[in-house]
Amino acid sequence: MVRKILRNLFVLFSIFFVAYLTLNILEVISEKLNTDFASNKELLKQVQQDAQLLSSEELLQFNLQREPKDAAGEAVEEIIDNPAFIGGTKELFPVVVIDSGVDYTHPSLKDYMHINENTDELLVYKDLVVLNDRFGWDFNNSDNYAFDSLKSYKPRFQSVPDENDDNQGSSYWERVGSTFFNNVIEFIKAVLQMGSPGHGTHVSGIIVDACSQKCSIVPLKTFGQNEISLDMLVASVRYARLRGYKVVNMSLASTWNESVNVDDETGEIIETAQDRWDDLMKIKEEIEKSPDMLFVVAAGNEGTHFTRDKKYSFPAAFDLPNIITVGAVNEEAQLAKFSNFDTTLVDVFGPGVDITSTWTGGGTKTVSGTSMSSPFIAGLVGYIWATHPNYSPEQVKAALFAAMPEREVTYAKTSLKEGVEDYVETLTRPVIVTSEKELIYSAQ
Repeated sequence: MVRKILRNLFVLFSIFFVAYLTLNILEVISEKLNTDFASNKELLKQVQQDAQLLSSEELLQFNLQREPKDAAGEAVEEIIDNPAFIGGTKELFPVVVIDSGVDYTHPSLKDYMHINENTDELLVYKDLVVLNDRFGWDFNNSDNYAFDSLKSYKPRFQSVPDENDDNQGSSYWERVGSTFFNNVIEFIKAVLQMGSPGHGTHVSGIIVDACSQKCSIVPLKTFGQNEISLDMLVASVRYARLRGYKVVNMSLASTWNESVNVDDETGEIIETAQDRWDDLMKIKEEIEKSPDMLFVVAAGNEGTHFTRDKKYSFPAAFDLPNIITVGAVNEEAQLAKFSNFDTTLVDVFGPGVDITSTWTGGGTKTVSGTSMSSPFIAGLVGYIWATHPNYSPEQVKAALFAAMPEREVTYAKTSLKEGVEDYVETLTRPVIVTSEKELIYSAQ
């Protein structure tokens, strides 16, 4: 009798707690969805996960029906509520956005989504098979819709365990507690809608504006509902090269330092610095294979000096001629406190504080981060290449740097450790703020 009463009380408490969470989480959901993925230190924590890419033995027959298809040709039930594509363009200069997907229905973006006319050409490269990629590709879910609607996540609630079930070594109340915890997590996922393309949508709006509406967007979705993997990023870069695109924006990062990754509770080594480095080199190698392309990359938001602090953000810190690493400044051209910095590895600085751009659902949001600075520069690069289609990557970079005014940018580091001196470092770099954007256009 007592257990029955306690069980009923537990159910009532669960209902109350879920309702309480709803009221509180909805208050912070917009801020949560605004999280800058470039600052996410766990972005590539599972870099050794399988990419769930498609086998070269599977000849996929994707089509352009309303329902996206998976590797077996079946409708993907989780995202069948995605609306049909309307709009698009074949005329503008394409800029690839490797990100969280793009809301292609947004009024300010739908006419700037790039239409790939080579969809009948089967693209096969090692483990990558793509067909009917008319509006980009979703490497996170392996389908041809690079957008998952906000209603895509369906919670998988567990029922209250029966006390007569085989406990398999755990007590009844331990199983009740575990069930309750798992249901709370599922509820939070449903409310926060894991995989929201808000970040990629925001980035895309910046590119279109910075490009003076001369660019279109090629969305390649790599992070969302599933854990992002190294192979998803490598395959995205490979895809962009094989499709002949020239400009890629990467507002994402994986942090690395000269220490090992240790489990805080057990003290066991999860991943050595060398292991992580070896994995990151695969991305570098793929970018090196693309000398005819330019990769515009966010510097990251850890507020560190790469070389002095010996903490790096990749691919930003790869010293390659076809990478443009972008830090963030405010409207007064002052270095943003969160922006990473380096005397050699950060090439340019662009606006990254309180940037308003497109967001999922047809509206706008104001977000800060080097994720916003990177697409600003990517849009300017796209503009230069759109107006000078015969330029080489070297000429495009030279034109960009020549048109951007040089300013002094200062990085100040205050150390909290004894025996380590504080330092201030100043360098001169090409810097542009939103109000100076016309300088690029007038210089071309």
